[in-house]
Amino acid sequence: MEVVYRESFVGKLLFRYKRKLESETLDGSFAANSTTSSTTKNWDQKGKTKIIIDWNGVSDPANPQNWPFLAKLLVTFELSLLQIAVYMCTAIYTPGVDQIMEEFQIGHTLSMLPLTTFVIGYGIGTMFFSPLSEDPRIGRTNVYIVTLFFYVVLQIPIALSRNISQLSGLRFAAGVFASTPLAVIGASFSDIFDFKYMPLSMGIWGIVSFAGPSMGPFFGSILVVKGGWRWAFWFTLILSGICFFVLILFLPETNGDAILYQKYKCIKARYEYQDFDIKCSAFHVLPRSFDEAITEIIWRPIIITLEEPVVLLINLYTSLVYAVLYLWFELFPIVYLEVHHFSLIQMGATYLSFVCGVVLGVIPYLYYLYINYTQKFIRKEEVYPEVFIPTSIAGNILMTAGIFLVGWTSSPKIHWFVPLIGAALFGASEVINFQSLLNYLGMSFPRYMASAFASNNLIRSSVGGVFPLFGRNLYKNLSTREFPVGWGSSVLGFISLLMCSIPILFYANGKKLRAASRYSGL
Repeated sequence: MEVVYRESFVGKLLFRYKRKLESETLDGSFAANSTTSSTTKNWDQKGKTKIIIDWNGVSDPANPQNWPFLAKLLVTFELSLLQIAVYMCTAIYTPGVDQIMEEFQIGHTLSMLPLTTFVIGYGIGTMFFSPLSEDPRIGRTNVYIVTLFFYVVLQIPIALSRNISQLSGLRFAAGVFASTPLAVIGASFSDIFDFKYMPLSMGIWGIVSFAGPSMGPFFGSILVVKGGWRWAFWFTLILSGICFFVLILFLPETNGDAILYQKYKCIKARYEYQDFDIKCSAFHVLPRSFDEAITEIIWRPIIITLEEPVVLLINLYTSLVYAVLYLWFELFPIVYLEVHHFSLIQMGATYLSFVCGVVLGVIPYLYYLYINYTQKFIRKEEVYPEVFIPTSIAGNILMTAGIFLVGWTSSPKIHWFVPLIGAALFGASEVINFQSLLNYLGMSFPRYMASAFASNNLIRSSVGGVFPLFGRNLYKNLSTREFPVGWGSSVLGFISLLMCSIPILFYANGKKLRAASRYSGL
């Protein structure tokens, strides 16, 4: 009998997962080829042979950790494309807020509400969809595809919205379904990359994650000028639709437990009426019932946030970084439209300074990781999560310097290029801060990585998402004639300086905090 597993087109091309399940021999043994699963057998009191479905040794090619490099590269590209598409479309409409204000007859604060609801939406969505991806009965690929489908469909009514209530509500729903890649992609990378190389792969994730929001206003400004604000969402429909079909055709399942569970179901169906008691090694992550599974995956991120001081403090810190990130969508229009009198497209192009900073920041960061993390793993030396903290402290210094530099060089008497240097410094700090702390979070809670990332995304999205609603008032109320965003930026800069105490605390007491945790794997 031949069993065909559900798989992507790339799986059929690269791995040839389609296999024949060999018949059992006369002595009652169970045979399986190299990609089906290895088995452990013993006899119970009723005389049934117990069979445990597991990997066929450490070199089993069906294990995502053992996939060919080309396959891992393709998966990385697909998930990065999805990540940048979602992040880029977060603020893609913001260059058109003046058109929205005029068409809907609303004020500036309300015109920024669709950005806030979208960001809060994907913060809430991760609480549901990210932990679902940890369940072997569901897997990661199914969650990616189903949520992306609804996200794509929602772009149509968003583009056709007739008032701010419709636009804000639909953007919230779209944000919920756009949430999956924001927290799950990190876990997907950990599925396919060896632990010693995982932080390096996360660096790739960092580039697309933080370059995306900056690219959104650039493309949005072009679309708004050429076709109006609605075209920002038609473009989102096209881009996310392309991602949807790419994922359907080419994205294999990366969750090892989900792959084993799929094989378990196929083998159990094949030998259902024979004298075998078939179990799966993936059962260790399954609650006893589906109701208990739903309860656990919904509440686990909340419990981790409330009970783990490491998670709570990292969530607080990244919330600040997120808040400053989304305040740039208020700061740059003030600086470059009102002070330097740029055109809309020229102003949109200034956001590319963040992209430059992200790329320049990730290079020394990855080099540091390779020397202080990967090579130690290769030499089989003991490595603790605190290895990521020095880069976080350096990132905090860059972030604080970038905020102050932008604030006090944004003046009609100072050349327009100088604030872009500060923005690039913030872009570099952004990727270094996030990657350092999220790697620290993932290494401290490896079994519950998706849940820890989901709780982080909820807190930082909820906090960061509301800042655009009052960001303009923050800058305007504290502005002076010579420095319109100086004192507003200084408020954020001083808070950033105080937040440096968090990575310093982790560096000094991280081992004690993790030792007291019931979720930490170290």
